[in-house]
Amino acid sequence: MDTDVRQKIVTDENLEEIKKTEVLTACKPASNEDEVENLFNAYACQNRLVGLKAVVMSSAQFVGHIKTIDSVSWYLAKTLNQLPERAVDYTEREIVEHIRALALPGQPLRKREALLWFEEEVFDVLPTYTISSEPSWLFEDDGGDARTPLGSSENSSLPCRLGLPEPKLWGDPPYHYPRGIEFVGFAFPGDTVKDARRPTALDGDYDSVKKIWIIGGRTQPLPHGPDEMIEKGGLLEIVSEAVNLSKCIQNVYVFEN
Repeated sequence: MDTDVRQKIVTDENLEEIKKTEVLTACKPASNEDEVENLFNAYACQNRLVGLKAVVMSSAQFVGHIKTIDSVSWYLAKTLNQLPERAVDYTEREIVEHIRALALPGQPLRKREALLWFEEEVFDVLPTYTISSEPSWLFEDDGGDARTPLGSSENSSLPCRLGLPEPKLWGDPPYHYPRGIEFVGFAFPGDTVKDARRPTALDGDYDSVKKIWIIGGRTQPLPHGPDEMIEKGGLLEIVSEAVNLSKCIQNVYVFEN
């Protein structure tokens, strides 16, 4: 096992001692790093949301989540088009346009049309469709309202500050920070989030824990990101049960990194 990963496991006060022992034991049979990664991921998948530090939030507090708009549209198009009763196939481009319309400033009619599309075409048939798999990785703003950084003129720095794009998209070293990626951000009341906790190493995959995740409850900006973004520092992070998209649809932001 990579030395840094082991250190993050054994020194994390948010992880029970029994879990530390179990994951290290689970990885012992590995004879190389690839096997360690597979064994770690297999154990972690069965032990999400086990952090000792629960996070309680109120309806007055808004938390956020961001991901690339292409990933959102791809998964949603795939899910909708697999429904047996669906008469029309949706393209990713169509869904991207609906998402962008949700974020248009000063165009309430276009936004209402997009909201209606999501209500009728998504939530009526997929009422429990979520913004991510479990756990959902969320962030808090130090001021208590994630809508502030999401709506800021400096929101282009958020992906870097949140450790995105994730390590599997970094390519080979030396790493370069890609610019011009379109992201979509969601903000939603804290009391809609279930089983919120500070993350442990077991909430991520081995590669992410090795390269970017740190103990302490804050994100680590990408080390190969622009200096002016790194200097802004990380943000408080939370993991939770997967959040329903319907809870997030009123506060949507689209921006490039």
